[in-house]
Amino acid sequence: DQLLLAGEVAILRETGNILPNWDLVTRGALVECLMKNKIVSPMSVVRWALAENGDDSAAKIQAHWWKYASLAFLHALRQACSSFEASKTDLGGGIGMIIDDSQNADEDPAETAVLRLDEALKSTVPILRYVTERVCQILAASSSEKKIPLEGADVVEGMKRLLRAILFHFYSIILGGTIGGSVLTASNIQKGFASMDADGEKLAALCLDAVGTCKGEQGKKLLRSLSLTVEKIML
Repeated sequence: DQLLLAGEVAILRETGNILPNWDLVTRGALVECLMKNKIVSPMSVVRWALAENGDDSAAKIQAHWWKYASLAFLHALRQACSSFEASKTDLGGGIGMIIDDSQNADEDPAETAVLRLDEALKSTVPILRYVTERVCQILAASSSEKKIPLEGADVVEGMKRLLRAILFHFYSIILGGTIGGSVLTASNIQKGFASMDADGEKLAALCLDAVGTCKGEQGKKLLRSLSLTVEKIML
C-alpha cells in the first residue's frame, strides 16, 4: 500500500508541475478528475498536498493545501455512500439490480442510515487522522523561538478551514441525503467520530502529544492553540 501511495503521490507531483500554483480552479479540477478515474486515491492527495512525498526533501506544502484535502475528503465520502447504495442492490458478481421495490419496504430507515454513516466514517476518518497527525508533525519540526513560522501559521489556519469543510460535507451529504436525512442528527455524526477516536477531544490530544517533541517555542504555542481550536470545532 505504501508503494502504491508513493506512486500516486509522484503522479500528483508531476501533474501539479504542469499548472501554476495560482491556478487553483484548474489544479483542483485536475486532482478531482484523477480521483474520479481512480488514478489516485484521496489519501495520496492529502499526502501530496501536505508535502509528505517520501524521499523528496524539496517537496513543499501546496498553496491552499486544505482545499485539496477538502476535495479528497468529499470524494471519499461520496464514494463510500455510493458503494453502500450499490451493495444494497448487488446480486453478486458485480451485477446490481432491483428486483422488487417491496423487498426494501421492510428496511428500518434508522438502521439503514446508521449503516450508511458507519461506511462513510470508515472511509473518511483515516484521512482526517492522517491530516491532523501530519499538521502536528509539521508544527513540531519548527525550531523558531520568537517569530511565528509562516508554514506553521499556514497549516494551522488551513486545518481550521478543513475541519469546518469536513463537517459541512458530512452534514450536507449524510444529513441532507435521501437516506438518513430525516433520521440522523448532528449528534449522530459527532458520536460516530468519537467512536473512531476522531472527535475533538481525541484530535486535540494528538496536538498536545506533539508539544513534547516540538523543537521551538512558537511551534509549541501553535500546537496548543490548534488543540483548543480542534476540540471546539469537532465538539
